[in-house]
Amino acid sequence: MCWLLLSILPKTAYADACPAGGEHDFSARIVRPATEDADGEREFTCVKCGYAYRDVIPLTGHHWGPWVVEVEPTCTTEGYRYRACTHYEGDTHYEEEAIPALSATGEHTWTEVAREDATCEEAGSVIYTCSVCGEQRTEVLEPLGHEWGDWQVVRDAGTHAGGIERRVCNRDPSHVEERGIAPAASVGLAGDRGDGAGYMKGDTMRTAGSGSMRFRPNKLDAALAGLDLFALVSFAVLSAPLISQCRWILSRRREARSRYLDSLRGDGRLLDERFPKA
Repeated sequence: MCWLLLSILPKTAYADACPAGGEHDFSARIVRPATEDADGEREFTCVKCGYAYRDVIPLTGHHWGPWVVEVEPTCTTEGYRYRACTHYEGDTHYEEEAIPALSATGEHTWTEVAREDATCEEAGSVIYTCSVCGEQRTEVLEPLGHEWGDWQVVRDAGTHAGGIERRVCNRDPSHVEERGIAPAASVGLAGDRGDGAGYMKGDTMRTAGSGSMRFRPNKLDAALAGLDLFALVSFAVLSAPLISQCRWILSRRREARSRYLDSLRGDGRLLDERFPKA
């Protein structure tokens, strides 16, 4: 053992000959052990003469464990990882570093993976996934709104009855709108202001919005009104004799009943038989 130690020591580290005679007989002890971060120190002492010197023990260096990723990198952000030295319990010695972003340009490479188209009234959506880092994003598609076709007449307006016209959405045939058509009589009497609403001179007629409508009577209306008045007067004239006859019949019945009762009162026995006392 002594020979091994002497063979690795420099010749200037110890005297060539032991004062006690012969060669030195060294024993070694650790003064300060080497660590991963600092050198150690050991001391050699001759057991025969007491001569001693010290030597440096090189630091051992870290023995790192595997890297542990704490934050995964993305295309736009860096990640983070660390590792611990396995020489120390409790992982007291760490080494950490940033993980570069996955994209050199700092932008995602988006790929469409799902789509729900928007309708006239409902919003849609598109889902994208980055082919590099796997991040997802959702894009909202605003409702398209209706794309109406031309108005089509489904029921013509009559002289006094309104009609109906309809239009259908070109995007979705199930979306339908209807509106009324003014009667032909009112259209014939009304002028046009250019804004879709009708009017008449003298009296006002409305064909749009809410409110009442007034019409100027024409010859046909006057003839019908006159016919109604004639029928009412004729009925009154013809009914007068019939009413008078009915009144005369009723009066005769009342007189006959009165005479009958008087005859019963004149005959006491007959009166008792017909109307017994309670």
